[in-house]
Amino acid sequence: MRMYICLQPLRSGFIKGYRPLIGIDGCHLKRAYPGLGKDGNNNIYPIARAIVEVENKDTWCWFLECLKKDLGDVCEGGGWTFMSDRQKDLLEAFELQVPTVEKRYCVRHIWASLKLQFSGSTFKELFWNATRATTLVDFEVAMESIKFLSEDAYVYLDNIPAKHWSRHAFSSDCKSNMLLNNVCETFNAVIRDARDKPILTQMEWIRRYMMKRHNEKWEAIKKMDGKLMSYVTKFFERIERDVRHCIVQVSRGDSYEVELNGKRTCTCYHGS
Repeated sequence: MRMYICLQPLRSGFIKGYRPLIGIDGCHLKRAYPGLGKDGNNNIYPIARAIVEVENKDTWCWFLECLKKDLGDVCEGGGWTFMSDRQKDLLEAFELQVPTVEKRYCVRHIWASLKLQFSGSTFKELFWNATRATTLVDFEVAMESIKFLSEDAYVYLDNIPAKHWSRHAFSSDCKSNMLLNNVCETFNAVIRDARDKPILTQMEWIRRYMMKRHNEKWEAIKKMDGKLMSYVTKFFERIERDVRHCIVQVSRGDSYEVELNGKRTCTCYHGS
């Protein structure tokens, strides 16, 4: 009825070197649960997967319990983040199995529900401004604008704690500003050809795909120059122009004040 797989090399690699962020989702048609992270180059890193008989709270609890056993104590302490599409059964399973971890909700799914009642480019722009806000002030400005347009839309969003969907309220432990659960959805799309096969054949197809993919990533990394991943290098190149205009003042020890265009922000994202 159920099968869970977490390969030892993937488990060890994730524990030793990856950011504490796990995306969890289900392929509803064939009921495959994947749990995925991101590697140092911001690529998908599959951790574990399972086949179950039906998607409900019981099977989600079973999957999370198996995942906890494989990851050890990491899910019990602080600093870990799980991202999901906000499925009711999965949220209940989170509270039972991993109550102490930070939970993030895929904002694309929040918008999909919101736009059923409050559509239009203005609502969409303000909603995404609220999700991407890195300071409390910017978040409140976006929310007040939404409230001006519709009290109901404001109440709908206000009932979802900001720590689950707005960057300004995210914990800095995770070291990721990810708003979308697209790591799982991308993986689900890739394995589409395997999902109509018998379970053992399906699992072997996924295993071989992951082996081939990891080897391609390994060969690419061996050709890398310097200490930074290519994604990080490109990111730094994009922000280089802004950095040139920063004014840096030492505070004490390893603490600095950085000013850009007259604005200062702190590492807790609540500065203005």
